[in-house]
Amino acid sequence: MLEIRGQESLLFLYDGILLVFRGAHKNFKFELAFFILENSQACREYLASKYKMIFIDEYQDSDLKMNDLFMFLNSSLGIDIFIVGDTKQAIYLWRGASEDIFNKIPQKMEQKYLWHNFRSHPEIVNYAMVIHDPESLPVVSKDLDEHVVIVNLGIHSLGELLKTKLIDLDKGITIIVKKNNEALVYKDKLRNEGFARIIHR
Repeated sequence: MLEIRGQESLLFLYDGILLVFRGAHKNFKFELAFFILENSQACREYLASKYKMIFIDEYQDSDLKMNDLFMFLNSSLGIDIFIVGDTKQAIYLWRGASEDIFNKIPQKMEQKYLWHNFRSHPEIVNYAMVIHDPESLPVVSKDLDEHVVIVNLGIHSLGELLKTKLIDLDKGITIIVKKNNEALVYKDKLRNEGFARIIHR
């Protein structure tokens, strides 16, 4: 029987059969693959001769062992890697995906950022940005003809903004906030300042 121990994981090989692997947030397949890569010259030579580039999508759901494996393929075997991902779309943190996985990618790799979304309604894009990166938002978005979307403003600044001529009060205005109690504060404050037609959803 062969026993392979990792930092927080353990697997047994018995008569060619994988028997046990422990570690709730550990990636069985990638830990084993990385172990084989590190210990088998034949495996390394085969992969280096077969693959020139690997494309990896949804990288935000990668865990540390997956990242180690991909970086090993690149740095040790010379296989080019093309990675695509968005931290805002991470859905596998519960099973061990790393929140800061993009920070684990070496700085020497060229990185490009895509800022424009052509698939989603501007309100959805703005709302996502409020939650994940409010500092990157403009104060007011006028992408829509029918109304204005306001984000990333304190209640005082919002009141001052509504008193200017920058916004047509005859059009609909959407104010995006993170929590219901914030919406209630905005609603009460704006009503006290004379903005009576407010719908809280």
